[in-house]
Amino acid sequence: MDVTDEADIQRLYQTAHERFGSIDVSVQNAGIITIDHCESMPRADFDKVLQVNTTGVWLGCREAARYMVKQGSGRLINTSSGQGRQGFIYTPHYAASKMGVIGITQSLALELARHNITVNAFCPGIIESEMWDYNDRVWGEILGTEEKRYAKGELMAEWVRNIPMRRAGKPSDVAGLVAFLASDDAAYLTGQAINIDGGLIMS
Repeated sequence: MDVTDEADIQRLYQTAHERFGSIDVSVQNAGIITIDHCESMPRADFDKVLQVNTTGVWLGCREAARYMVKQGSGRLINTSSGQGRQGFIYTPHYAASKMGVIGITQSLALELARHNITVNAFCPGIIESEMWDYNDRVWGEILGTEEKRYAKGELMAEWVRNIPMRRAGKPSDVAGLVAFLASDDAAYLTGQAINIDGGLIMS
């Protein structure tokens, strides 16, 4: 499925509604990243990251909200990033896309609260995943020098040492937060962007 394709999004939610009878929780989680120097980054890469990471979140929220407003309840949960909190080297497009997710989250939280719909985002830091395998390799290539070449996993290990909890996050760490945001226990929580990064960024 293409999260930037409106027809694909509409079919997804229509199918879910027909099968389950309601749309109670929608998690906008699709995301991509590329890493490059500003002066050599192709416009196509910049645009694609914004389209998937930001426009894709907006389209998912919009379609889910069409059902949630009618039923008078719902949970919208959006994937941002630590880079939604502060930019990082060689990924200006990714940082912009994730800052945009927080803006969408806060704006929709204000608009949809009267319909008993909560809208929140979560901001992962370094999480053990295929994306971070890519990050380790490409950032390592760019940041490496003639004197210092990064072996596989070495750069990530260096960055993990800066995390107060001294470890990378696991997918289960993120899943626990998302499950909470989807639950009745989070019924009075909206418009928030919650860091889940072992204390790397505190706010």
